[in-house]
Amino acid sequence: MPTELDAALHAIPGYAERAQAADAIRQRLGEHRRSLLTVDPTAISLGQARQQITEQLVDFAGRESLPADLAGHGWGRAWRDSMRHAEQQNLQAILSEASTLADSRVRLCIERNSAPALEHLHQRLRDVLFEARGTSRLRDVTLAYEEIRQAQKTITIQVMNPGPAECRGNIRPTLDLLHTAGEIADQFEQWPRWTRDGKPGSPQYDERPPWPAGEDMNRLDYTTAYLKWATTSPARFWVPTIPQLQAAAVRHHQLEEARLLHAQAVRNGYTPADRWTIPAELSVDTMLGRLDMKETANV
Repeated sequence: MPTELDAALHAIPGYAERAQAADAIRQRLGEHRRSLLTVDPTAISLGQARQQITEQLVDFAGRESLPADLAGHGWGRAWRDSMRHAEQQNLQAILSEASTLADSRVRLCIERNSAPALEHLHQRLRDVLFEARGTSRLRDVTLAYEEIRQAQKTITIQVMNPGPAECRGNIRPTLDLLHTAGEIADQFEQWPRWTRDGKPGSPQYDERPPWPAGEDMNRLDYTTAYLKWATTSPARFWVPTIPQLQAAAVRHHQLEEARLLHAQAVRNGYTPADRWTIPAELSVDTMLGRLDMKETANV
């Protein structure tokens, strides 16, 4: 059964063909390497082959003129063994380069066209939240929800931090972006972290979030308790595409700035000391309207 990540990636046009090519070449490269490691004790060594060929060439040249096509002349077993060895080494180099190229094409396919994969995961998220609402097998649904989020993280990191995994730099900013804007579209509204007097100011980091959380309140733990909260919460869950994620991150930053500016104005006496409200132009509905995304995954 395909994983959520596999199913999402196969929603990308052209991905299946590129992945199949990469898998086939990788398999052949592995088989070829194993065959080279299998040593036939009866086979002539490359050093012996070179010595025998050298002697044959000298003897032949002493009796008659050397042929124009030395490579095409039959020089016996030593020649065949040495040529076969060279061919195998060359083929391994070619297979290795082809494998690297095929993997690169798979990565580029994902990096340049991730939207269908993330849209597929968004629909799966809606299905899973709907299923969680009416099932007693909440553990199974929780595992499916976590798998969707892991697939989202894998794809988003690959797009935001392109290139082979071993060459990627710091992915912490991408993970932070996913947490603040990539899971709940209206997280700012759900957990604004006002000051203790109810007015905007510096965030109160000891204020508990509305969802069940562990010791690290800034981390979303995918437990059955979290999924129970998700099915009854007004929060608007989503799996955003990369442009949607970036737009949500900009909105989150603008809200933080507007809230802190209001708090400063209150402290300086320029603004009445009332609780700040989110401006209409920065509301989540306005953002989703600009993104032409009318439905989030809340149920």
